[in-house]
Amino acid sequence: MLVVEDETFTGRTQAFSYVIRGKTWVNNHAHVLRATAAVSTAYLNYSLAHYPFTARTTGSTGRRKLTQKALMAAPYLLPPLAEQTRIVAEVERRLSVVEELESVVSANLKRAVRLRQSILQKAFSGKLV
Repeated sequence: MLVVEDETFTGRTQAFSYVIRGKTWVNNHAHVLRATAAVSTAYLNYSLAHYPFTARTTGSTGRRKLTQKALMAAPYLLPPLAEQTRIVAEVERRLSVVEELESVVSANLKRAVRLRQSILQKAFSGKLV
């Protein structure tokens, strides 16, 4: 798993952590974390994805740096593995609902565009009643 090291932390909406699998080359702009038997990779990723790291970073405007020391000193509560599993399942259930809603909204927006084009075509051809 990767945690960003030097990045735009202030106002960031993208996740701070990413799960990687397989053989990977990581540059010096990320911290590499490996889950242990006490923590699931999915839980670690979800819990760090939007962790409030900004206050722990150094540097001035724009790109700030999260040092390894600051990352490792960040408070982190670790529930038992069974609870981690329940939390991950609930997060993934809710994310699937969000994805489904995004799909429905996207389809409806496309439908609305087609409907608008149809209405405008009828209006300009004098066929709108």
